[in-house]
Order: sequence, then C-alpha cells, then structure tokens
Amino acid sequence: MKARIFPPIDEEIEADFSNTWEIENWKGLPTRINGPSFESNGFSFRILLFPEGNRADAASVYLEAAPADHSKAKQQAESQVQQPIDGDDQSPTQAEVQANAVGNGAVVDVTGINSVDQDVDVDVVSTQDDGTTDTQDQEEEDWAVCAQFGLVMWNPEHPEVFHSMFAQHRFSPEEGDWGFTKFYELRRLLVAQDKNTHPLIENNKVNITAYVRIIKDPTGVLWHNFYRYNSKKETGFVGLKNQGATCYLNSLLQSLYFTKVFRRSVYKIPTQQDQPNSVPSALQRMFYLLSTSEAPVGTLQLTKSFGWDSADAFTQHDVQELNRVLMDKLEGKMKGTEVEGALNNIFVAQMKSYVKCINVDFESSRIEDYWDIQLNVKGMKDLEASFRDYIQTELLAGENQYQATGYGLQDATKGVVFQSFPPVLHLQLKRYEYDFNRDMEVKINDRYEFPAEVDLSPYLEEGSDMSEPWIYTLHGVLVHSGDLNAGHYYALLKPSKDGSWYKFDDDRVTKATMKEVLEENFGGEAAPPQQPPGISVPQRTRLNYKRHSSAYMLVYLRKSRLDEILPGNEDDIPNHIPERLEQEVAEENARRKEREEQHFYMNVRVMSNKQFVNYQGFDIASWDRYDSNNSDDDNGSRPLHYKVKKAQTIADFLNTLAQENGVSDISKLQLWLLVSRQNKTYRLDRAVLAEEYSNTMDQLRDQSLTSFNSGDLRLWLEFLPTPSPTLEMSLSEQQIQQQLQFATGISSPQGSDNQPMLLFLKHFDKKAQTLKGFGTLVVRPSDKVLTAIKYIINAMGWEQGTRLSVVEEIKPEMIDAVRVKATFNECEISDGDIICFERDGEPVAEGGYTTAVQFYDFLNNRALFSFRKRSSQLDELNNGTGNGNIVINGDDEANTPPTPEGSFELWLNRKDSYDQLAQKVAAYLNVDPNYLQFFSTQTNGMERAPVKRGSGALEQSLMLGYPSHLPVSVLYEVLDISLAELEKKKLINIIWLTDGLSQEHRHSFLVPKTNTYTIRNLLSELQQRVNIPKELLPRIKVWGALHSTMHDRYSDDSLVAAIEDNVQIYAAVAPIEEYELNQTDSTNKRLIDVFHFQKDLVRSHSVPFTFVLKEGEPFSETKVRLQKTLGVYDKVFEKIKFAIVHPNVRLPEYLPSTAENAEQQALVDEANQATLFSLMQEGDALGLDHADKSSRRAYGQQAIFIKN
Repeated sequence: MKARIFPPIDEEIEADFSNTWEIENWKGLPTRINGPSFESNGFSFRILLFPEGNRADAASVYLEAAPADHSKAKQQAESQVQQPIDGDDQSPTQAEVQANAVGNGAVVDVTGINSVDQDVDVDVVSTQDDGTTDTQDQEEEDWAVCAQFGLVMWNPEHPEVFHSMFAQHRFSPEEGDWGFTKFYELRRLLVAQDKNTHPLIENNKVNITAYVRIIKDPTGVLWHNFYRYNSKKETGFVGLKNQGATCYLNSLLQSLYFTKVFRRSVYKIPTQQDQPNSVPSALQRMFYLLSTSEAPVGTLQLTKSFGWDSADAFTQHDVQELNRVLMDKLEGKMKGTEVEGALNNIFVAQMKSYVKCINVDFESSRIEDYWDIQLNVKGMKDLEASFRDYIQTELLAGENQYQATGYGLQDATKGVVFQSFPPVLHLQLKRYEYDFNRDMEVKINDRYEFPAEVDLSPYLEEGSDMSEPWIYTLHGVLVHSGDLNAGHYYALLKPSKDGSWYKFDDDRVTKATMKEVLEENFGGEAAPPQQPPGISVPQRTRLNYKRHSSAYMLVYLRKSRLDEILPGNEDDIPNHIPERLEQEVAEENARRKEREEQHFYMNVRVMSNKQFVNYQGFDIASWDRYDSNNSDDDNGSRPLHYKVKKAQTIADFLNTLAQENGVSDISKLQLWLLVSRQNKTYRLDRAVLAEEYSNTMDQLRDQSLTSFNSGDLRLWLEFLPTPSPTLEMSLSEQQIQQQLQFATGISSPQGSDNQPMLLFLKHFDKKAQTLKGFGTLVVRPSDKVLTAIKYIINAMGWEQGTRLSVVEEIKPEMIDAVRVKATFNECEISDGDIICFERDGEPVAEGGYTTAVQFYDFLNNRALFSFRKRSSQLDELNNGTGNGNIVINGDDEANTPPTPEGSFELWLNRKDSYDQLAQKVAAYLNVDPNYLQFFSTQTNGMERAPVKRGSGALEQSLMLGYPSHLPVSVLYEVLDISLAELEKKKLINIIWLTDGLSQEHRHSFLVPKTNTYTIRNLLSELQQRVNIPKELLPRIKVWGALHSTMHDRYSDDSLVAAIEDNVQIYAAVAPIEEYELNQTDSTNKRLIDVFHFQKDLVRSHSVPFTFVLKEGEPFSETKVRLQKTLGVYDKVFEKIKFAIVHPNVRLPEYLPSTAENAEQQALVDEANQATLFSLMQEGDALGLDHADKSSRRAYGQQAIFIKN
C-alpha cells in the first residue's frame, strides 16, 4: 500500500511510519473527532476526522502535527471542552476555520475527489481572564516538520476495498493540520462502488491508516510558504529589494558584497566630502546596510547614483556588462587614494594572444589584461572542456598562411594562453547565442557541469609562476531561471571560507545545499519522476514542473589566497557612513512627521520691493515655483516661501515678517492681497486691514481670489516710510503722507474718483540690457505722468531735464507708450499697474536692444540655450576617439556631453536669425563670429545636424522638438577656417581596410569642392597618413557603400565632390587577381559585388566588397579565397550561408552549405564542386547570410551607463 501511495522523492527520509485508527461506531461519531496520537522524531501526529464533512458533501480527513510536548498539552486542554454528541458548542480547529473560510468564499476548493485543500493563514485567538486577547505565542512556537503522508480509509473486513489520498506539507504553528476536505463523498460511503461487492463502511466499522514520512529539511525552507519568514533570523543575512527588474543587479551586488576584500576596498574610498548620490557613497551605504539591517535593503539610492530612472529599473541588462561598467567607474574614483589599483589586484590577470610559426623561429604576441573570461557552453561537457576549447590553437596554413616579418608566408599556429589568473576569478558562461533560424537571441540550457574545486594550472603558459598552487574553489554561482525574455536572476554564495552556502533571491535569503549549488544549476532536462496513481492534478503539475535554471556566471577564489580574500575579522567601517545614515533616518522621520501634519499647514508666498528690484520678467513676480522662462531664479528675485499653520493669526505672521526684515513694529508693514486679472496677470487687489489681524491665515486665503489655482496664498509686502534715509524719502512730504494714508487703508471720502493708487516702476537699462523692478510709487489719478518722471530723475540721480520714455506693461503681448504730459487717469493707468521708463540717448550695448518695447519682445520670446563645445570631428576620427561606444556617461567623451569647460548658457530670442546667434555667442566667447559653426541636437543632447545660414529663425533651426520647459541644447565649434571657407569644402570620411577586410581604420579629410579634386588626390593624402608602401599604391581600390550594399566603384579620375554625403567610402589593397583583372580584359574571370545580410536582404550589414570569380574554380576553393579576403576565423566562416542574389529579385537563391543527412550532404558536395562563375550571371551579387554582430541590442535598448 505504501508503495502505491508515495511517489519517488529526492530528499532524505528521516522517519517512515504508519498508524491505523480503528473506528467501531461510525454513525455514533461526533461532527469532529481526533484519532489516537502517534509519535516519531519528537513530533506527535493524529488524524482529524469530520464524518459528516467539513462544510462539504464528503467526509473530511486531515493530519495534525505538533511537537510531542505541545500535542499533549493541547489534548489536555481539548479534553476540558470536548464537544458532547448532543451538539453543544465546541472550540474550533484550524480545519474548521478553513472550512468556514471556504464556505464564505475566501478559498476556492478544487472540485473532484482527488483534491488537496490549502489551509487558510489565521491566528487562533483566545480570551484571557483579564479580558484581553492574546495570539498564541507564535514567536515562541518556532517549529516545523516536513512530511509526506497518505491517508487510507479501508474496510477492515475486506481490506481490498479502500480509498487513499496523498499530500506533502510543512507543518508549523500557522499550518498545524493539512488534508482533504473532500476525501470521499458521503453518499458513497455506505454503498458498494464499481466492481466492489462491499462498501467502504460496512457494519458501521471502518479503519483509517496514516502513512507518514518525515523528510529531512537541511535548509529550513523545504515546502515553506515564507509567511512571516525572517531572512536575518534564519540565516544572519538580508536580501536586496527588487525595483522591478533589478534581480540581475541584486545577484551581482550580493556577490561583490561577499567578496570581502572588494568590500573593504570600497569602504576605503574617501567619500567624506562626496555627495550621497555618488556611486562610491551609495555603494558604501548599501554594503553597510547589508551588514547591519534587520530587513531587506533597497537599491534605489544606488541606482539613482548611476543616473538611472524607473525605465532602467524595469530593464534587464547583461551582468557582465554591468560589472565592467561598475568596476571602471570605481577604478576611476580610486585613483589618487590608498586603494588605487586595488581592483586590479583582486580581479585582473593577464593572457597572451600569439601567432607562432611552425618551421621558423618567429612568434608575434600581445599580452593584455582581462577582468573575466567568457567560456563557451554549447557543445561543452564541463568547465574544463571550455578551458581546453578556449586555449585551442588554430592552424594557419595553405591559403591562410601567416605573413611573418622577415620570413614571408609561413605555416603557423594561432591561439591564446593564460599567463596568470586573478585571486577572484569571474567566469562568464555563454548561455545566450543568436539563433539564426528563429532570428533572435536564445538561451542555451544544455547540461554543463562545473566543480566545487578546479586546478587551472594546465591552462597556463609554460614557464608561469608555480610557486603556489593554481587551485580555485567555488565561491558563487549566479543563476538565470527561465528563458531569455521572461527570466529571473538569483545568486548562490558561500560568504565565509568554511561556512555554508546560501541562496540570495532578491529580498529573501535561505540556506542552500550543494545539490542546489551544483546539480540543479548544471542545466539540461530532467525526466519526470514516476507518480502514484492517486495523485491530484495540482500535485502532478508541481512534481513535473522543471524550471530552466542554469548558471551563467561563476565566481572562483584562489584557494591559497582565501584568508586574504575572505578575512575573518570585522570590517573597518569609516565613521562617516553610519553617521550619514543616522542623519538620513532623522531627516526621513522629519519628512514623515511633516507629511502627517501637512493638512495643518498652508503655503504662503510673499513678494516685496526687496525681490522686485532684482526681478526681470513680466508682471511683478514669477509666481510659478519652476518657471523655465525666468532667468533670475538665483539672484533673490523669487517670492519668499513660507509654510505656516492654517490656524496662525495674521498678526503672528506679520511678526515673523517684521523679525526677518529687522522691523520693530508691524504697523510699518502692510500686506496686500493679489488678484488675477482677465489678461492673466497678477496685480494688487486690496490692503489687509488692521482689524483683520486677529483672523487666521486660512481665513485670509479663503478671501483671496488667487489661491484656487495652486492653493498658495500670494501676498505683496509693502514697507511703509520710516525716518531712515530710504528711497521713499525722496518723495515730497505730501506724497509720503499720501502713501501712508493709502497704505493703511484710509481712503479718500466716499465716492471720490481721486483716491491714491500704488504703481510699480520698472527700469530698462540700455547699457546693461536689463529690465528690472525699480520700486513702487503712490500717486493720484489726477497727477500727471510728468510728476512721476521728476521723482524718477531725482531718485536715479540724473540731471534735471533728462528726457525719459515711458511705457505701460499691460500684458506680455501688449506694451503701450505713455503720454508723459497726460494724467494717469487720461492714460487709463490704475491701481497696481506697471510702468517702465528708459533714458533717451543712453548708450546701447553692442548688439543690444535699443528700446524697452524691443526688450519686452525679447522677454516674451526668449528661451534658454545651453551651449556645449563640440570636439572637432576631424580630431575625433583621426585620433581614434570617434568609435561611438557608449560605456559610462560622464567618462566617455565620444558619446556624452562635453565637460563643463566651454559650456555656458544664454537667453536668446527665438526669433533671432543665424547671424544674430553667431554675434551673441561670439561676443560671449570673444571670438570672430565668422569662425563659429553650430549644430542642432536632440532633446537627449545628441548631435543632430549642422545649422546652415539662412535656415530661418532659431525656433525653426534649433528649437524643433524641444518642450518649453527644457533648455535648448546647442553644440558649437570654433573653426580653424571661416565658415564661408568651410562651406566651400567637403568632409570626406574614408575607412581604410587591412587584414583582409577585418580591421577598419577611419580617417577624415576636408577636401575642396572643385572639379579638379579626384580620388587620386584623396589617395595621395591617405597614403601620407597611413604610410602605404608606394609599390602598393596602384593596387588600391576605392568604392562607396550605401546601407551596407555596394553603391559605386570609383576610378582614380572620379570627382570627390560628386560623391553623395550619405555614401560611406572604403579603400583597401586589392588582391593581385583583382588588380590584374582591372588591367586587362579577361573572359575567364569576372568581378562581382559581395555583401552581408541577416536572413532578409533588406537587413544588410558590415562592409560590402568586390571579388573575382574564376572560371572552372570549384566553389570549395572559392570559399577559401573568400575567407582569406574577409580575414575571419574558421568558426565564424562556418556559420555563413551563401546565396546568389539576382537583380530585382527579393528572394536569394541559397547554395547548399550544411547537411543533417546523407541526402543533404550530397547536395552540399555537388555545390562545392560547382563553379560560381557558371552559376552567376552578369549583374548578380553574392550574399553572405549570417548574424550581424554589431547589432547586439534590441531596438531602442541602450547600453548600461553609470553617470556620477
């Protein structure tokens, strides 16, 4: 019976036992009853039976488990409240609670007989004598037992009549019982079923046998539901929170953290003066929290230090690339410190690439550093097979002989050999490859074994240092589970030299067995285990499920250096790290308190003359908190922001303002409410009267007509005249009294049309090219504008008789001239209006605006332009820096914004022309505007195109695509020649190809746009730069490519000016047979075009070229010449499929090149004997179909970057 119940299991069995409960009076049983207890391994078990069903039309049977001493105490307690048969109330069990939950819809029961119910997580609550409730000592009851069990109900007189069900469960205080609500239908219990002649229950008797296996739980988490699981308590370690798709990052960070020598090096980076968002500071913070926190640690601050946003947090990147970028960033931060070079000492070693001649004593080699080793997985049995494959040599012979200096063409071997291995060795397993047939990257889940310890000395160069063993022990296994597009990453690590292994799966840390570390991550498929006949559908699914988990990165430590890599003593953590964290906690607590009390506060923003005199813009202030059109954010022109309690009185707020401004009496201060006019400007509404001072600030806001937009209360603060010599004292005594009377709300008699009014004055300074606030002035409508002019002249200290022009600022699009001899009333100037004055005849700055109206137009159309110096393209390409590789933002000059040197910002009129732009930038840089060239950019700062003269206003040539809140990024270049002269030249980018076509060398030339400059002249310049031997000059061929296909072949007399700008020019030394074909007419040779594509002809890539076909030459020999021309290794060339491409035909005609059976091999042999010369017609091209190695990333996917 036991063999029929239990399926095979890989885990170790600690105990195997059974117990039978003999029931003599089935119909007399209560609605719930327990069978006798039976013990094993310190645990007590008993059957729990609901004869009439646990809220189901079936008998319900469960197995209960508890520590033996707990079980006895529970039974004693239950005996005191045992339910009598007459139906009195009884204490509920977990199973009953579960049944109630099922009945209420909390749990959906699986239909059918073969079903396993899931327990509901509940707290069993008891009432104490004192009336309080107490959860049953869950913190003290920390026990668990893992068991497989089968429950069999059978007829004692006819044992062949039985019904059984199987389950496996982790019994714990939260889930002390487990079993089957629908064990057997009630209607069938007393009736013979199927071929049986006897029912299950006969003569009111039945037996229930429990077969139990206690399973060893070495990790403490077997079948764990992880409810209330505490990683720190169970393992001593904490995990890292996943931000969305950062599991790959978490696995790498945990691996680096437990590389103790690396962790200590990071701690030693001096960051006391760094901002918290620098990468070293954030990494130190995270490492410190991993060692001290009781809960999982977040990585948000670290990824913010990388410059990542939420989109990056939801993008899975390559771990190897991330590790290299991070190391490069840290290495730069370590320069000039005590840990300079520390990372090299930990992770870097050397390998040698060599070509060694067989028949002569000649070897060419290059020694280079490496941070990790990429090992092939496909076709490899294990780690040692990969290492043997890595150092395997390639024979260079026949058509592929090596050109040895001084010896000519020689047979040689080419390969790589290791000179040393680093103390911490990172092995990247190539689990991903491009599947040509599926046109996508796929995961290689082949079985691939790696040992817990490996000797790497066989892979070292002969003569390497053998003073200590090159034996490495496994320290970490980084695992990928799933496929390429929907996978998950986690790490298995051994934190200490002689300690245990642990699984770090994001925020959860558990113990791990060696089987989990090795066998379960070798990859490959496993045959499903044999299953018992009575197993349920959900259980069968769980047993059959095999995740495609396999190691993709291995971390090995040199065994002889373990004490250095994993020292046993504690880390020496700099004091500023915990101090900074304490400060963060305090600040976070303050922010939390502020959020909790936020509804008690309101925002008040106050503007006064102190800010107005620094303000340049429309209206009396820039009330928006983030105004992209305000150039004066940092010069004290912004309204002051206050956060005040809503219940605070106006008087208390005035006292605060008086104290800040050094005013002893609040009667010398006057607040004004502002109103939003129909023209969308904010002007004075009314004065806040003294009798309102007892009101609250919240009441004042309710009276304001401006708070409905932002919730902020906006106020104007006026400082009333005092005996001190202030600006206002230049007014006449009558004006001062007038201002006092007006400011304190004492108006003229009722119905008077000549009430005092407050005006705002602005001054346009032509020489400084500024238009800023000047102050306020109290006048009456009947006063003439001329009286205000006299006051202004006096206040400015100008000579009497100075002529001024005055305009009224109505709204940004409406600036009207003011008649100075008219009254304010006649000019329709009212309370709170703004007038601007300028001095006639004042000198104007060079290139500046001559009138206030013009300057107002500039203010209305201005935009912030951010200028960045552009590196000369000629310098970039000719010095080898124009390769376009994006690695780390902030460090890679070829692809990131230039350094701050040469960068500046200017406010410009979007209506300015190119010449106006050049003049203003030239004035700033103090250069000749004729020597400036500008380039438009995308919103991410990347270069778009050069800006041409006559391209229209700036809003058309530079601002297209830029939102209004962003500065417009412009690249500029100070030329060595004038722009006019540059426009007479043509920039030619030419790629010089060597080593077949495998090595590209980019060069750029500025050549004249004339009818006399030819390819011959261009080659002459190229020859001087790359030192081409004179005897090879006649053999140089030049051709143009468009979209990686052949566009044109150029002769020496071809005009360079006629070559289209989007054509890429290539040059190379032509093979001797191609050179000879060009010199003479031949009927047995033909020149064809060859290009590369990936599956589809429109997906062309790489460098197209010309190639000579020979009549009668078998295709097998043609392929040898093709490989030599391409300059690629055998393994690369073997993956190429060959196709004849006919003109105007969309589908290529493939030539057989691979075979999986004898029939296909015959076709391949036939193709190899055929000649391309006869198969291809005039105009046909040869297509090489293979993966485009240059397009490693999916569309729109960016490289990993770290900014700070």
